[in-house]
Amino acid sequence: MSDPRLLASVIEQVRLVCKVSPTVLITEDSQFVDDLGIDSLDLVSLFLTIQDEFSVELDDAELTTIKTVGTLCSAISSSHGVAAA
Repeated sequence: MSDPRLLASVIEQVRLVCKVSPTVLITEDSQFVDDLGIDSLDLVSLFLTIQDEFSVELDDAELTTIKTVGTLCSAISSSHGVAAA
């Protein structure tokens, strides 16, 4: 399970950048494409925003494995040297 503050921040960015409605439930297990309907262009914008907001560097190989909100939180934690709980 991800840090609750990190998870809340990532969910906020998903809503803002990808224009996901507040009525849509976003959880750690939400898949960007299948559950949230985020297209590839919005996903790239999200990843760029996340890198800026959290001061992390996510390489291209890592980005291809990030499919859910939880895996994005884990990638952020790993980049900061903090294990996801």
